[in-house]
Amino acid sequence: MGSKTCPNDHTLGPNVEGCRGSFDFTLMFERIFLAIVPGSVFVALCLARFAYLYRAPRVVDGVVFQFTKIVRLSPHRKEAV
Repeated sequence: MGSKTCPNDHTLGPNVEGCRGSFDFTLMFERIFLAIVPGSVFVALCLARFAYLYRAPRVVDGVVFQFTKIVRLSPHRKEAV
């Protein structure tokens, strides 16, 4: 199936009129409400969680234990060749 652009894909929509059987979201609607908004909410929630954890008391005391915990929980990465 070939990729066909519709004349009103650049509008906010939410549905396409006269193209794809009028049964699809416009591209702009998909980009904003199905990608940008959830991503923004996720980033905001992460920042709030980081702020909460920064103020929380430390569970592990001591530099050696902190270093061990960071090394153990960090993902192992391979260098791209």
